[in-house]
Amino acid sequence: MEVIPLKQRVLSAREHALGSDHQDVEAAILELAQRYIGVGDFQNAAMCFHRALAIQERVHAADSADV
Repeated sequence: MEVIPLKQRVLSAREHALGSDHQDVEAAILELAQRYIGVGDFQNAAMCFHRALAIQERVHAADSADV
């Protein structure tokens, strides 16, 4: 069983249930990024990391120590 499609489904379900800026959605994005790194897909991993950072910036002030 391939893990990336499963992680993508988890992310989709969390977004649908919780909204796109929820911390559990961010966690799912970061988990997906790690899987992409594991298979050497650094371009998709980088996109995930940027997306997770964008969530952090929306949820917290951009100058917050949490970002």
